Amino acid sequence: MLRFRYFATLIYISLFCAGFFCSSVFAATLDIDYDTGQLLGASDVEVVINEEIVLLDVAFVDKTGASIFSDDADFGPIVSEVTAAAASLALLDQVFVNQYDSITNLTFGITSLSEAIILTAFDFYETGNLKTYYAINYASNSTTDTTEGPTVHGATSSTLDMAGEANMVYAVWTVAASTIPEPGTILMVGFGLLSLAGMKRRRN
Repeated sequence: MLRFRYFATLIYISLFCAGFFCSSVFAATLDIDYDTGQLLGASDVEVVINEEIVLLDVAFVDKTGASIFSDDADFGPIVSEVTAAAASLALLDQVFVNQYDSITNLTFGITSLSEAIILTAFDFYETGNLKTYYAINYASNSTTDTTEGPTVHGATSSTLDMAGEANMVYAVWTVAASTIPEPGTILMVGFGLLSLAGMKRRRN
């Protein structure tokens, strides 16, 4: 009976580890509006932060900077120019793929047929303006996609209403939901650890 509980505990822990660590194996999953075919964002985008690969979710938002970013917490995991640049590069490498790499107006909020500029904000200037890095996805296959930054964008300016810009939207980044263990998984691991602790007490 004791041996059975030992192996059962090992199975619980192994299943948890497999589910937790295997998420980094999969490529980014595109978030697509299947009614319109538009690209809304993506989940599980691999971004290098502090020399480690972190899974992030991204959503394209067609609003003013002021309505999205009001304090530092709104930048989420994008806390520096370096991380904003890495996130912008990840967009070009992992999100703008297949038809979304060449047909720019399939990106949510973009109506331009020549380019899609995705702004990733990472800080405020003392004036209240936003510091942003941006990824440029060109429609023409003969033009190389690129990233540029940092650039200044007025967070409080009405001219930054992305709904009025044919070729620009903001990228809003959050920690990937897939990296947050579900309550059931946490309980399963806790049960396994308690079982191991109980077995150790019996041996002593």
